[in-house]
Amino acid sequence: LSCHDRGGDFREAMTEAGAENGDGAGAGEGQELMPGVTLHVLERRSEPESFAEYGGRVAFKLSCHDRADGLELFADQALSVRLGDGDVVPGVELALRYLGPGDRARVCCAHRFAFGLSGRPAKHEGERAIAAEQDVDFIVAVSTVDPNTPVAGMALDERLREADCKRQSGNIFFLYEDWARATRCYAAALKALEGAENEEDAAEPDTAGHIHSLLVDCGNNLALAHLRLDDPKKAEDACIAVLSLDPANVKALYRAGVATKLMGRYDEARLALDRALELDPSNKAVVKELRNLQAKRLEYRQKDARIAQAMGAKLFAKQEEGVVNTPPSIQGERARALSQSPASAPTTQPKETSGSDRVPMEEVASTNSKPLHKRQLASSFAVIGALALLGAAMAWFATVAWGPDVTWGEWW
Repeated sequence: LSCHDRGGDFREAMTEAGAENGDGAGAGEGQELMPGVTLHVLERRSEPESFAEYGGRVAFKLSCHDRADGLELFADQALSVRLGDGDVVPGVELALRYLGPGDRARVCCAHRFAFGLSGRPAKHEGERAIAAEQDVDFIVAVSTVDPNTPVAGMALDERLREADCKRQSGNIFFLYEDWARATRCYAAALKALEGAENEEDAAEPDTAGHIHSLLVDCGNNLALAHLRLDDPKKAEDACIAVLSLDPANVKALYRAGVATKLMGRYDEARLALDRALELDPSNKAVVKELRNLQAKRLEYRQKDARIAQAMGAKLFAKQEEGVVNTPPSIQGERARALSQSPASAPTTQPKETSGSDRVPMEEVASTNSKPLHKRQLASSFAVIGALALLGAAMAWFATVAWGPDVTWGEWW
């Protein structure tokens, strides 16, 4: 790499201005990591060997500015993310692959690599809302970089730190109502703690309390995030996991009641909410949900009663009209039999009949049902009689051919 001065002390002045204003002017054109993401290194204190690798954990502070007017949107947000997990916007996660401990850089991101089509609301004092499709610049200051270590190979204290980091990332997404990413972070935190309470180091009171707190907090938040995503079954599963650790946890009981109500299991919802109210009688959310549940159960019963009443009225109306549920094939057969019977054959040319004088097909079928049954009975008697005659003829033939002394067994 060679560098040439283009205009006296111009580059030095721009470098000083960039370092002072934090806009990266001294970095020149910067490095385009991909179309829409450009990295401007403002301060380099690390060597390439210490850069973060995929799967490594990076702790850093993040500030955000509007690309158009340079207005600060939020500042000095402390984060700790594992590269590849998607716990930070894509543009920043890509830039962290080129930074090490002590480095400071500006990352210019198009909206599709920042907060996309949804933007981000302002939740803290001093923050500004980020609009949809807003291009922004991030200032990244890296503090530490840890190597990629699988969770399965971590010691208990490292797993606790991993779960803490995932919980913090989940809390940020939870705060800004990004429920899908929040559920992913909380689920990762719970996975890092699988079997932790059974390890030897977990016998210490402080460690056991820390593990219990992480499991309960992440489980409760996971349940609420699943409810926001309209997935009551997964929310119920998360509540059951919390209640297995803390049966008197009011949040878990309340959210379990909401989840079972959404699935139509009103009796179970009532039990969970009654227990929550018994533990915390002043909880307004539980009282409100019990009222909603009572109204829902009343609405369900009224709807069920209306359906039963409508079905009963329809059935009684059919019985009064004399309508018989006869298959269409039999109805057609009865109609043909009636039309072919001598009694129904007209002696003179039939007259045109009005709509009121015509007999419905259902009445024809019902009035013709009795003669058809008589014909079926007569046919049955005829078959029985024919079989009896055949038996008598066989007996007579046996007597004539072999004589009266031949027994039936010998003849057979």
